[in-house]
Formats: sequence, C-alpha cells, structure tokens
Amino acid sequence: MASNQLTIEKHLSQEFRRCCPADKAVRIRLNDRLIREMQELPNERAIRQITVALKALAHPLRLEISLLLLKRDHCVCELVQQTRRKPNLVSHHLASMKRSGIVEFRWHSGHKYCGLSGSAARLLRGCRQATDLLIQPYTV
Repeated sequence: MASNQLTIEKHLSQEFRRCCPADKAVRIRLNDRLIREMQELPNERAIRQITVALKALAHPLRLEISLLLLKRDHCVCELVQQTRRKPNLVSHHLASMKRSGIVEFRWHSGHKYCGLSGSAARLLRGCRQATDLLIQPYTV
C-alpha cells in the first residue's frame, strides 16, 4: 500500500471517530468509498495548474477573449476590434493569459495570431457546459 494511501486511511479513520456511524461495517464501507473518491481527484500539481488557469480566466475581458478563441484562432487586431477595447489593454490581458498557459502565439503573414492551449480549451469547454446548465431560461 502506498504511503499516500496510508495517510489518507489514517486521516479518515480519525475523522470517522468524530462524526460517522458507530457500526464498524458501515464505517469500513464509507472508508473504502472515500478512499476511492480521494484517489480519483487530480494530484496536487494538477490542482495548482487548474487554479492558475481559472484565476487567469476570472477577469471579464480575459473570459471574453477566451470564448472568442474557443471558436478559432484570432489575430490580435481582430480581438481588439471584437472586444471594442484599446489595443494595449487587450495585449496586457493576452500577456497575462500567456504567462498562465492559457494562450499560445504564432506569427503568420506578418500578423500575430493567438489561440487557446489544448488544456485551456478543454477546461473552458467544461466550464461552458456547466454554465449553460446554470443559465438555462427559467420556465414555470
């Protein structure tokens, strides 16, 4: 058994004494289920990367740019036009998104194009699906 799993089991057994049923068979089933659920979570490094990406998307303009880039790669001048913001502001946010690993840049025919990184696109699609469920029109 890995040391990480032993640590998880020790922590869970201490927590069970405080709040869970006294029946040992029930506690064992709960303990096994919780261990499986905890092992399915991403590792700490992945959670930190996800946190960085979500923080980078937490600004309205960066989220707007990301949603535009989710459809296709754009030239920076197109993003300025579509967002109706000043070029230096769009560039500032794109630089922040690049540092966070959300966007990638490439040059083509004298224009600087940017697109979402693969992991950012997957994360954004998942967030968008969850958001679509939350903002469905309310019907009586």
